Amino acid sequence: RVGVRLFDRSASGMRPTPAGGELAVAAQAWLSAAGTLGSRRPSVRVGLPRGADRAVLGAVRERLGENLALTECATSAAAALIRGCRLDAAVIREPLGQTPHGLRTTRLLVRPLGILGRAEDVATLVRTPDGLVPIASLDGLSLLWFNESRAPGFARSVMDALREHGWDPDLVEADPASSTVTEDALLHAAGLVMVRPRPSLLGPGLDWAELTPRKDETFSLLSRR
Repeated sequence: RVGVRLFDRSASGMRPTPAGGELAVAAQAWLSAAGTLGSRRPSVRVGLPRGADRAVLGAVRERLGENLALTECATSAAAALIRGCRLDAAVIREPLGQTPHGLRTTRLLVRPLGILGRAEDVATLVRTPDGLVPIASLDGLSLLWFNESRAPGFARSVMDALREHGWDPDLVEADPASSTVTEDALLHAAGLVMVRPRPSLLGPGLDWAELTPRKDETFSLLSRR
């Protein structure tokens, strides 16, 4: 196949010809490269929803390791992307409803929701003795809300809980990809708040307070069985 003689045969055995020696050098380099490729772990392709912070990412790394290829993925699109082999797994906001056939969910992180807003607005909120803000006391405030199509189950469960406990807010819909844009919107509108877990870092001029009755944000990992 090579087209040249690779060995000289004799009664004492075989010796490589000069061409055989050249091929041996080339083959060794190829085998070394192939060994390096075989030792590399392929990246796990993981979708993350907007608003997933360091705590969520840390929970994903604890579950799947450090070698991740991350991309943005709405909860509503996660199952189709995994089934289509474009993602290996995706972080979703619960409730998802019925888990799609052939996939499974694994709980990652559960955190209580609270109110994020301008520090002067949060400071005036009614508090319980243990520092919680009753949902009913938020009547009159507007809610900075996201595109519900991204996580319809989560959006519905949150709004149902707010209305059940006495707050049916006017919605200011926005779906920015950056937390900086969200914080800017809150800082420049009196009486506008956001429902979310406590941020790992509070931006200047903002404050957060936990709600009561408690309502959680639950992140799970959706993957193949």
